[in-house]
Amino acid sequence: IIFLIQFQLIIDFVQKLLLNLNSSSVGILLGLIIVFITLLYLAYLKREWFYKLPIIQKFKSFIDGIIDGIKTIFSLRRKGLFIVYSLMIWAMYFLMPFLMFYAFEKVLGRPLSQKTQEGFFRIGLFLLLSLMFFTTFNDLKDLGLFR
Repeated sequence: IIFLIQFQLIIDFVQKLLLNLNSSSVGILLGLIIVFITLLYLAYLKREWFYKLPIIQKFKSFIDGIIDGIKTIFSLRRKGLFIVYSLMIWAMYFLMPFLMFYAFEKVLGRPLSQKTQEGFFRIGLFLLLSLMFFTTFNDLKDLGLFR
């Protein structure tokens, strides 16, 4: 999704990169392309082994779950209403921190100081990073990396 949203930015970056190439940069770029193609070829040759890796199996089951979820949407009687509700829930998740600050403003009768807002954002970022670390650790543990 990010790739699609930032497509023009990526195209501009690639164009600038290609316009400012010198001989050493071309050599490095060609080397990277050759390594990438070689890795793809090796992955193709070893695809049976590759598909048996636990992380690939987990990724495949994740993608299968997403596809099943999308198929389920098509079986609903009120598809549009489901999509609208889902988008509203995600919008509320996104807007919740901003609404919290507006609520504090109304209750206190004045805006929160910049330092207080930064403190709340740091706490939120810490909680988010902790959750990301915890879930990544659990996934790696489930794959048998920590035994």
